[in-house]
Amino acid sequence: MVGTNNQSTEAAREGTRLLSEGDLDGAISALSESIRLNPTSIYAYRTRAEAYQRMGKPLESQKDLETADRFFANQQSSLGLKNQSMPANEDTAGCLNYGVSFLLAGFLGIGIQYVLRKKGWTGVGVNAIVFVLAMFALALLPE
Repeated sequence: MVGTNNQSTEAAREGTRLLSEGDLDGAISALSESIRLNPTSIYAYRTRAEAYQRMGKPLESQKDLETADRFFANQQSSLGLKNQSMPANEDTAGCLNYGVSFLLAGFLGIGIQYVLRKKGWTGVGVNAIVFVLAMFALALLPE
């Protein structure tokens, strides 16, 4: 029986949490429940594939990845997008690296702003200086 997206999402979140805690059997069970509730959940298939891979079950992992790729291609096709491929795990890691970089730049900006305000600098100019310095710091970070 197919459930609501909310139920599927909650099961997928639980599966992701269990996977991060190393409970592979629990993660697969929760993600399978998510898939049962929403048989086209690309996220649940890809996450379950990761759990299978960690368990040393490459065939099951590959099957889930192929299913996720097929649903992704169908989704792209229905949106009128062609020749789009699903981001690989390395792309996801790259996005996380950029997110961390922006977070660090934000903290750097807060620190710079604090120092400038302590020195008596105020106004929009401080924000502009902080922005430029934070973006410069981002450009210096290795890829």
